[in-house]
Amino acid sequence: MAVAGVSPCSGASCYLAISPNLEVGWKLYAEVRADAQATGRDPDSLRSAPAIYVTVGETQAIARG
Repeated sequence: MAVAGVSPCSGASCYLAISPNLEVGWKLYAEVRADAQATGRDPDSLRSAPAIYVTVGETQAIARG
């Protein structure tokens, strides 16, 4: 997982998050919002720039391979 600008202490208003799946992405989103609130920042002031990556194959087994 690659994340840039995610620290609520950094003062960034936007962060980029690349997650391997939706479950991990939602977990990261919740953690960043909680960290922001814990440092006195308004979690609603943050903007997320989520990214996905796609793997294509003839079958699910090939794509997951």
